[in-house]
Amino acid sequence: MKKNHSQFSKKNTHKNSLLSRIAVFFMFFLLLVIFFSYWRPWEKISTVHVSSVNIPEQNVKKVLKIGPGSYRWQVVGQEIFLVNRLKMANDKITDADFKLAGQKLEIIVHERVNAGFFLQNGQWFELDSQARKLKVDKPNGIAPIYTGFKDDQQRSQVAKSFTTLNYAIRHNVSEIIFAPDKNNNQKIILVMNDGNTVYASIRSFADKMKYYPSIVAQMNDKGVVDLQYGSYSYAYGNKSKE
Repeated sequence: MKKNHSQFSKKNTHKNSLLSRIAVFFMFFLLLVIFFSYWRPWEKISTVHVSSVNIPEQNVKKVLKIGPGSYRWQVVGQEIFLVNRLKMANDKITDADFKLAGQKLEIIVHERVNAGFFLQNGQWFELDSQARKLKVDKPNGIAPIYTGFKDDQQRSQVAKSFTTLNYAIRHNVSEIIFAPDKNNNQKIILVMNDGNTVYASIRSFADKMKYYPSIVAQMNDKGVVDLQYGSYSYAYGNKSKE
């Protein structure tokens, strides 16, 4: 009787083991079905939009070899590989996001912020967001030029603060001049592309520049926006506060 009971137990254990394997296989198969049904990797991408500041859209598409007609599987699960490919092709790219909705792909490229340029001993240098400098042939016109700075540390401080400004303000600054006077030994002058001039202090200009758009909106004429000890403006040739 004990022998029969032992045989029955072995058969039951084997049966349970087989059922467990079938259940695992079924769950795996179900997950595959759900994955392929949701992601549809065999479908083709109809449109590709690239969002970037300075890097041309076609350059990004060329490096990634992705465009209308590419398959979804070339993107899904390949994001890390694609980001590394972009970073290897252009050292100004720090990261990228891929948003795939149906047959539409959006690629958002994150670029290293250009803090500006300065000339030293006949050589042009570019500054990044950490004020690290890189030799370049000449300024590219999309970031300000630093002049008047004798101290590298002060220029670096301004460059780091500059990169914290929003995109619209950054691209409105054409030159940053270190111009200390008897009243302010940290005075800087920002020459703006919109025709205005900003007076500010190194220690506070990044915080105060966020008010620039609203101040300018209230100005009737081009002039000076003084952010050194407060925030006010006056038209060129007229020092009465607005």
